[in-house]
Amino acid sequence: MSGKKRKTISEQEKKVIKAQANMLDIEISCAVHLLSKLTLGDDSKYLWRDPKFRGIREKIAVINSQPEIYGPVLGDNVPDHSTASVGEVNTASNEQQRLCSALTSNYISDIAMGKDISDGAESSPVLQVVASPTMEFEESSTESHVHVTSLRLCDGSKDQVLGRLSMHLAHDGRRLGAGEIIRLNSFTPIRYTPSKEEGSPHRSPAVVIHTYTRLGYSPVPRDLKDPIHCPTMTREEIEQYSLNSLQFPPDASGERPGFEKIGDKPKCTPEKRCCSLYGVSMVSCVCETDPVDKLDLEVVREYCYFATKTVDKMDNGLKRNMLYWWYMTNIYHICGKGKRKPLPSCLAYAIRNQYKSDDGWYKVFVPSK
Repeated sequence: MSGKKRKTISEQEKKVIKAQANMLDIEISCAVHLLSKLTLGDDSKYLWRDPKFRGIREKIAVINSQPEIYGPVLGDNVPDHSTASVGEVNTASNEQQRLCSALTSNYISDIAMGKDISDGAESSPVLQVVASPTMEFEESSTESHVHVTSLRLCDGSKDQVLGRLSMHLAHDGRRLGAGEIIRLNSFTPIRYTPSKEEGSPHRSPAVVIHTYTRLGYSPVPRDLKDPIHCPTMTREEIEQYSLNSLQFPPDASGERPGFEKIGDKPKCTPEKRCCSLYGVSMVSCVCETDPVDKLDLEVVREYCYFATKTVDKMDNGLKRNMLYWWYMTNIYHICGKGKRKPLPSCLAYAIRNQYKSDDGWYKVFVPSK
């Protein structure tokens, strides 16, 4: 009977393997000792809040968010001084099945088809991260860069969609790993032109994420569908979108050149979406998915490169400019010197109506030279 010849391990290789095993034992002992100080010591609650332990807190948060992976192993001592049972260990598999069944079905195809997704389960969809996030940098000014984090998501129908995190989530979102399941709490469903050519008839569904909640983890399905695309736009639709930005013409009365009144509230309807501009086609009006009055100005200020005053010391003019920048950067991905564009009429109205000028006049958009 013949068999494969076993590889002979040299004495030097044996020493290396033994040294690596000893080092792992030491590292495990150090980790157990440190965690014991954090959980059993009299001053543990003070140590836990110490900035030096931030890395430990973040790693433990990852463990706590994925009990189906990092749950107890059969025979472990658990906090109630009992021993982990077979039932506790098998809970992980059951939890994964529960989370998979919680994924929202048909969500991505509904975005692609432009269906109303403001009601029911689709108002807070549950999706799964398919690929780890990637971070890009967009120049916002000569002194500042905007961080943009993108990731690939799938729904319960195994369709895929591009997810882009708002700038205040860019760094936190990088911790999301493939397999994590999240609920979208605040978001904007869009259909965008991948080529960034405004006149292109080809679009794909996407979602801009403003807030989300981690629900758990489950292995990514192997039989995901190919990325879905939206119906090709007609020439009439393309022409209509190119005209949407003209609803705020410069004041021609001569009363105050370069300024305009707020005017009547624009009608943003499915047949004529004022906010479908710059290669982005809105499923619902951006003023409904991202209401101006719900935005936290403190958060916006933290990331706005020209907001040097505290919110309580800002006049309404600075607040409006800050929100113009926020929406154009997050929703339309337009930022940087020489790239300014006029705001959609419905959004400009909402911002002006929320943060009114003292005299009722507003500056007309002037293109960058």
